[in-house]
Amino acid sequence: MNRTLAIGAVPAGRYCVRAGGPADSEAIRAFLNCLSLQTRFFRFFTAVGPTAGLLRILSGGTPGIDVLVISDANGAIVGHGMAAEITTGEVTADGRRGIDIGLVIADSWQGQGLGTVLLRLLVARAADRGIGAVLVEVLPDNARMLGLIEQHFPLARRTWNGDAISVVADISRATRLKGADREPHPAAA
Repeated sequence: MNRTLAIGAVPAGRYCVRAGGPADSEAIRAFLNCLSLQTRFFRFFTAVGPTAGLLRILSGGTPGIDVLVISDANGAIVGHGMAAEITTGEVTADGRRGIDIGLVIADSWQGQGLGTVLLRLLVARAADRGIGAVLVEVLPDNARMLGLIEQHFPLARRTWNGDAISVVADISRATRLKGADREPHPAAA
């Protein structure tokens, strides 16, 4: 079941956002192999290609992971987002469940708002499942992701873990993601 979650157009072209799954494994592999080394490094903290285990995770073949893909007008994947439920430790001081979010957009599609589209959809879906917090690990040189976080989570707690900046933000209904009331290009029901 590939229900469309959002559609729209940006300067790079028309796009569609939908839930991803194991059937997308090879398309996700092709997408990852086309990313620049810098983009791969910013997303995965390494520039190596996708392994079988990583593809299983990125295609939603592991319980507790919500995967969204963005495809272009030809059906090629140009964006990937995932929210993995954190099963060990506490993310929030009051013990609410949390998710770890990862986003990556094809180099030629970056800077056009698609990261925001994925972030808003993943956070809304997590909040609907009762998730209370989001964790994002960002390399300090990743200005785009840091800007996205600052724009949407201005009150988030940021700490340096020695390798990356760890950001923890509340995503409860009371403190909804800034701008979530303006859903990006919702798909017609």
